[in-house]
Amino acid sequence: MSGLETHAVAALLLVARVHPAGYFLAAALRPDAAALSLVASGRKWRWALGGALLLGGIGLAYSGHILPQTAISKAVVYGIHPGQWGWLHPKGFGWITLALLPAALSAAPLHVIAATLFLLTHVALGSVQFWWWAVPPLAMLGLAACERIKRPLHLALALAILLAFFPGQNEVLHERTVQERQLWSTGLLLAQQHPTGTLLLEPAGIIPYVNPQLKVIDEVGLVDPWMAARRAAGPGWRTDAIERYRPKWVIVRIREYLSQPDSSTQVGKYPPWYGPQDYRPRGYWPVIAQGVEKLDSLHVRVDTRWSNLVVLMRPEGKK
Repeated sequence: MSGLETHAVAALLLVARVHPAGYFLAAALRPDAAALSLVASGRKWRWALGGALLLGGIGLAYSGHILPQTAISKAVVYGIHPGQWGWLHPKGFGWITLALLPAALSAAPLHVIAATLFLLTHVALGSVQFWWWAVPPLAMLGLAACERIKRPLHLALALAILLAFFPGQNEVLHERTVQERQLWSTGLLLAQQHPTGTLLLEPAGIIPYVNPQLKVIDEVGLVDPWMAARRAAGPGWRTDAIERYRPKWVIVRIREYLSQPDSSTQVGKYPPWYGPQDYRPRGYWPVIAQGVEKLDSLHVRVDTRWSNLVVLMRPEGKK
């Protein structure tokens, strides 16, 4: 539903239970999917290896690297922080991961081993808990566990487990729905201004999609090696990026526009600003600010819980 290729990977790894071509196609989409396929395929490993070689070949042909820039930039930007045990219950999808393991292991051991190793690797690397990375392994665990439902008692137990963990899943679902809606509406509001030029932002998904005429620079460096290298170099990376690219449009989260992110809200190793003097970039003016309620000329009420965004614009002629 989010348009991410991880959902295609999950579907193909489930198809692979019927035909090994699923391993080939899944491995050709993403490096982590290639690793999952190679472990889960067992004696059919040649299918997975073929897809992995195709993925590496495409990378060499287009960028000169076996791994895509998206994988390299995320490793550089987010770094390694061992001990992220939250990967055994990724937000929204994996609250029942540990409950699935006993049932799933007896049904499809290689798929379960591959999925579990995938999650444990993220624990060891301390990867940021982006829920979409966990979709394929949890789909593999879920299908394997469902295969163990062969009696009414099994079904009753499964429903009881789902019901017990529903409140947590529903809470995260609500949070994600609100955030995605805000990103969509920000993109539509920006489109109404018929923007042209360059846009610098982190959530480079739906916003550039509804504004295809803009040249986009994403702050994670998914397509820009300089951006990824600068983020890994130290604080003030957004300040330097604005100075380097001089974008006409900059989109930041409200909490980042008002202050330096703290350890609980900062994504990545280093903060985006050098200090308070950079919170509001010189020469830029806010033109869209969702979640801001003006009480009077001196006070402003801001809801910073979600992904409320501020769209900044540099008027023509400003240097």
